[in-house]
Amino acid sequence: MTGIEEIFLVIGAIIFMGFIADIVFSKFKISSVILLMFLGFLIGPLLGIVDVSEGEIIKEIYPIVGALAFILILFDAGTKTNVIRLIKTAPKSTAFTIFVFVVTVFSLGFFLKYIAGMNILSGLLLGAIVGGISSPIVISLVDKLPVSAKVKDSLILESTLTDVLCVLTSVLILKIIIGGGTDFAVNSITTFFVSTFSVSIVLGIAAGAIWIFILSKMPKNSFFYMLTLAILFFLYSITEYNGGNGAIAVFVFGLLMGHMEEINALINFDNDRKVDKKFLLFQDEVTFFVRTFFFVYIGLLLSVKYVNFITIYFSLLVLAIAVVARSIGSFIIFKDCDSKEKIILNSMIPRGLAAAVLVTYVGGDVMIMYLEEIVFMVILVTNIFPSLMVYLLDSKFLNIDSSEETEQEI
Repeated sequence: MTGIEEIFLVIGAIIFMGFIADIVFSKFKISSVILLMFLGFLIGPLLGIVDVSEGEIIKEIYPIVGALAFILILFDAGTKTNVIRLIKTAPKSTAFTIFVFVVTVFSLGFFLKYIAGMNILSGLLLGAIVGGISSPIVISLVDKLPVSAKVKDSLILESTLTDVLCVLTSVLILKIIIGGGTDFAVNSITTFFVSTFSVSIVLGIAAGAIWIFILSKMPKNSFFYMLTLAILFFLYSITEYNGGNGAIAVFVFGLLMGHMEEINALINFDNDRKVDKKFLLFQDEVTFFVRTFFFVYIGLLLSVKYVNFITIYFSLLVLAIAVVARSIGSFIIFKDCDSKEKIILNSMIPRGLAAAVLVTYVGGDVMIMYLEEIVFMVILVTNIFPSLMVYLLDSKFLNIDSSEETEQEI
């Protein structure tokens, strides 16, 4: 594809398909994620409308696409999350997240060692790459599901944390592999994780507080949303540069922005500035476009060559381990959830662009046979599974009462 008119034709088709996919999801509960990924696969690898060959721009820009999706979708989730409710669910959500991630990574690592004969560190590295759920995909899915607030908040928090855990754990294991397998001290590993989270949270809070103060002094007819986007990009870059994780910082920033009115009242600012309907409406439109393009882009990265016995076998292994780990975790930690909510919790296993970016990051340093093919097949299979489960639940017996959510909101 070379002509400017063809580029705009594809962009228009993507936006239109995103709208159609949302309607299909509302009517039939067939995931818009799968439909958009199929569109990307259709216009790229299958029909060749978009050139996705090695060395082309599509293959080169996906770290940028991933960062943009993380920034806007996590900010959107932050502004719409009730911070009090999130604090109440945080202990269980964090325990569930860590339990599932650790069980998934170590189970996959040992399975690959004894089934595929991999080095244990290589197996753990692959487990870390595909061990977490994708925040853009999970947030997009749960936003449209009739689940209670506690389940929705738990999944949003988990998806935000696991993106970070995947990156940090992969980098850590890769450093150990490159260092010849030398074990890191436990305190070094703890410091590595704690410092990353601390930097991210502190910068997110600081940026949010400063920006709320500045907005309180600005005229109301200023470009509120566009300036906030600029701050988001600055915050993400500065956090990453200082050893933090930009995704967490952006999510924390969004939490503060979503509670701007309460913060102003708390510190006695004499103004009524808040995130109003106009801001949220424009944000929804921007997030819709980014989310739609993101899922189509994932489809562009897939390839027919990824479908073979080895990739299917290992992707189904990842699927089984992930579901079992989540089932055990939900049984132990979320005892107060009903069976329908637990099924949704156990089904939310989609992997996304974080795995795609990580497989490229480590690919040149670690020799794992079919690494790229396995990871991308895992992305496909783990996105099909929750979509199928949601469809089956909705068509048969999913009827979660929303009274609990309404009561918590009040």
